[in-house]
Order: sequence, then C-alpha cells, then structure tokens
Amino acid sequence: MFINRFRNNNTSKGFTLIETLVVLALFSLFAIVIADSISNTLSFNVSVNTEFSMENNMQYALSYMRKIIRNGSTSTLTSINSEMQNPSLSNPFVINNILGKPIATFYLSNVSINGISSSYIGYIAPGNSAIQITSPKQLNITKLDFYYYNYDLSESSSISFTPKIAPYITIYMQGCTLHKFVSYGSRLCLNLVSSVTLENYVYSKQ
Repeated sequence: MFINRFRNNNTSKGFTLIETLVVLALFSLFAIVIADSISNTLSFNVSVNTEFSMENNMQYALSYMRKIIRNGSTSTLTSINSEMQNPSLSNPFVINNILGKPIATFYLSNVSINGISSSYIGYIAPGNSAIQITSPKQLNITKLDFYYYNYDLSESSSISFTPKIAPYITIYMQGCTLHKFVSYGSRLCLNLVSSVTLENYVYSKQ
C-alpha cells in the first residue's frame, strides 16, 4: 500500500518543457497574426484618409481653375485639338479676358518637402500675386494637362444655319502621395478630368 501511494504521488506532474514551448509558440503565432491584422487595419485607415484629403485638395484646385477659365475669353491654346502638358512658370497656361489681358496664369512648380521632391499647381493673378492652389505637403501633382476643343453651340443642324463654335478646355490632373504605402507597395495616385467652356469667348462664325 505504501509503495502504490508513493508511485501515484510520483507520477502526478505539471507541464513539461516541450509542452511549455508549444504553448509559447502558439501564443506567439496568435500575437503575430493579431498584430498584423491591426497593422493592416491602421494602414488601410491611413490610406483612406490620405485619399480623401488628396481628392479634396485636387477637387478644390479643379474647381478653382474651372471658375477662372469659365470667365476667360481666350487662352494660350488657340488651335483646335491642341494641348499643353505640365506648364511651367517660364511657359505657363494663360487665360485672357475679352481685351486680351491675362486674368490667370497656371503652372507647375517644384519644391522639396523634407528632402522629397514635390510639385504643386501655382496660380498668378493680376498684380503678380502668386498663390498655391494645391498643397505640396499633401500630394505631388505629377501631371497637369490642358486640352483645347471646339464645342458646337448651335441648336439646329440645318445646313442654312451657321453654327456658333466655342472653345472648351479639358483639364487633366494626376496627384500622388509623397510616400509609399506598405499595403499598396507604391504611392497612391488619383486622376481627375473636367471640361469647361470659355463663356466670354467672342463667338466666331465658321
């Protein structure tokens, strides 16, 4: 009886080293999975917020340019189906009034933000007051193109009716983040396109 009782007490044991290592390995694996999930969620939220901020900034710039162009009469582009890509300060895109005087000058300008090159859309109003209409700290404008087309304003397709032809400008913009997103593996970019008619254009009969 004494021997059996001794054996029973001797065989009751806790966790072995192998069992402890297995539990720790499983716990570490679960911790890695949870941490990765949290990291992906945070990264997704940051990318969504960044995209929202970028779109707001670009939509504002597009609306601003549309308003100026709409009040113009002529532009740098005068021939049908012509285009101007990435205008610079030395060779800008200009909108004129009915007297042929510049009312707006749009261009892309390069700056350095914490060692990272970024471009913003600049605007020069009468009096040479320069304005940034996009923020180089929020996004990098990689493309700003202006396209010139003719828009037929005639309400009749009759041969005897001479149509009025008005030019309209199509603006194409592309903006990208300054930094790469881990979840995307690259920079996040947005493209916006909009067209506007020069409403003060002196209609010519074609």
